[in-house]
Amino acid sequence: MKRKIVILLFSQTILIFTMIFPSLMAITSQSNISNNLVLSITDTNNDLISSTTPILLGKWSTKEYPCTVDISADGRYFVSGEVIHCNVTFYNRNGPKWFNDTGAAINFVAISADGQYVVSGDDDYNLTLFNRTHHLLDYYNFTSGVNTVAISEDGMFFVVGNNNGNVTLFNRSNPNFNQINKMWGHSVGGSVHSVDISRNGKYIVSGNDAGNVTLFTQNNTILWEYNTGITIVNSVGISADGDYIVSGDAEHNVTLFNRTDCFLWNYLAGDGINSVAISQDSQYIVAGDTGGNVTFFMQNSTKLWDYETESYDVYDVAISIDGQYVVAGDGNSNITLFNRDGFVWFYETGDDVEAVAISADGRYIVGGSNDQNVYLLYNGVPSKDNLLPLIILLGMQETGDQVIYIFLIIGIGAAAAIVIFIVLIKKGE
Repeated sequence: MKRKIVILLFSQTILIFTMIFPSLMAITSQSNISNNLVLSITDTNNDLISSTTPILLGKWSTKEYPCTVDISADGRYFVSGEVIHCNVTFYNRNGPKWFNDTGAAINFVAISADGQYVVSGDDDYNLTLFNRTHHLLDYYNFTSGVNTVAISEDGMFFVVGNNNGNVTLFNRSNPNFNQINKMWGHSVGGSVHSVDISRNGKYIVSGNDAGNVTLFTQNNTILWEYNTGITIVNSVGISADGDYIVSGDAEHNVTLFNRTDCFLWNYLAGDGINSVAISQDSQYIVAGDTGGNVTFFMQNSTKLWDYETESYDVYDVAISIDGQYVVAGDGNSNITLFNRDGFVWFYETGDDVEAVAISADGRYIVGGSNDQNVYLLYNGVPSKDNLLPLIILLGMQETGDQVIYIFLIIGIGAAAAIVIFIVLIKKGE
């Protein structure tokens, strides 16, 4: 009997080792992962257990600092733009897939939710449309520099804000929906610093350096225009349905509007607001300011928390689809993650982080640092339901073969354990 027990324990040990082998390989082969992989925080989102330590999935060098980034809804694809070397670079989770030198400083990039389309705006007055496979589909030349762009969820509509004060809406036109078609343009009276567009492209918002926040419809109607005073509106955001709009200005104001009644409330921060974002369901708002603070609100104006970074500036903020997670990039070289309760973790890069983005579910975070690197971080504990972080760390290409590889190892180990168990049992009889 004792012999059978020993045999059983031996075979089970082989099975267990084989099942955890891929994870051990992933962790030990990735020098950029912190040694502290004790993951403990369980937050209110039952679908994601957040880690106390960020997991670095990738770090890729650029020719110059990436001043703008964006990420697809599932975190599978992301894009960066460089202000000096003029490159638009497209990535998947394994790294860069292609880049395009536009010949002018890239001020802004945006990617559709499915990662199929990318738009960029540059100082050479161009709006450029690419697809995921690196086809330059079309471009449009303006009479002044493109400061900011935004794209609808399906990549069918995109809006542009220019130095000369124009807001312009485009769509992808027939015959192949791959040509840029100008729908309309409006002058809002001052250089446009920020634009955003609702999920279905029906509503567009802009903010400019004359202090105006303007809400448009897709059919060329201005629903309202609100003047915040003699100040610069640095950032605007809009909910998925276009019902709620948030703005942040240089005079320290975070202001919430709705589509029908315009002004709802404003919060006076201690410093100028660099960046704002609103969750797609409009329930949560985040703002980052020039004093290094990140502030988190509910739609009803309740301030849930205010976090002071060690930086003099929070350059950029982004929020997950349900407002469960917030990411910020600051002047202290950090990419910082928060949840609805406050601080979760930070990852230190080599220089100021001027651009961040987060996937819809809050799992994947991308940051552009002035150390001339783009970083991809993972928020969560790799599990049986989400093997992709382990797959990426193993260095394999992101295809269906990854999952097959891992399960093949587990299967071979299980079969070997069973065979050994049967052979040893028979020998012992």
